[in-house]
Amino acid sequence: PGARSARVLVSGAGVQPVGSINALAVDAGSVWIGGDRGLAVIDRTTGAGGMVSLPVPPGMPVYDVAIDAAFAWLATPAGLLRLRRGRYGM
Repeated sequence: PGARSARVLVSGAGVQPVGSINALAVDAGSVWIGGDRGLAVIDRTTGAGGMVSLPVPPGMPVYDVAIDAAFAWLATPAGLLRLRRGRYGM
């Protein structure tokens, strides 16, 4: 049931499927969803969001996500990625 609810949340926000969900991080303003096909970020206030373009091959899995006020840290097969946050908390 939990995984199905997460898929509905991603679909309902207009985000392309991230595949199987591997990681979820939430703060006051955003929801970060890492999956087998990449990373999606959703603004919790507006519901706006989308897939995040990563500096790795398209569709690369994201295995874990950690966020703080300035950065998002992602675990991928290519290694650890640090992304500066901006739009949608990204």
